[in-house]
Amino acid sequence: MFPIHHDASGAKFAMVGQIAGIPVIHDLNGRMSVTNAAEDVVRTVLLLCNGTQPPAIIYRDSRGIYDAMRIVNGRFYDFILTGADTDVEAFNRIADLLRKPRPHHVPAESHARR
Repeated sequence: MFPIHHDASGAKFAMVGQIAGIPVIHDLNGRMSVTNAAEDVVRTVLLLCNGTQPPAIIYRDSRGIYDAMRIVNGRFYDFILTGADTDVEAFNRIADLLRKPRPHHVPAESHARR
């Protein structure tokens, strides 16, 4: 069993591993979903990564679908929707995007919430 983490907004998740340095988490249906609390979840996961700055976090949502949250300058930037059935499949779908130059940082608050 993996440790369960709660962030400031009430999202509940388990960090279940990493693929090539990309953290993988599972949404555990807290007060808020991982996607609705993306900024807080990213902050919490980065603290768990002990100073490393991964370019994304792969997450399994409450329906069992794997997508990713892109991180730019240590903050949530946007979602990368993969619709994958496994974490490895999600990683393979985002790998090309992660090799490209990072976009200029735009504060997450300016993005429309999904």
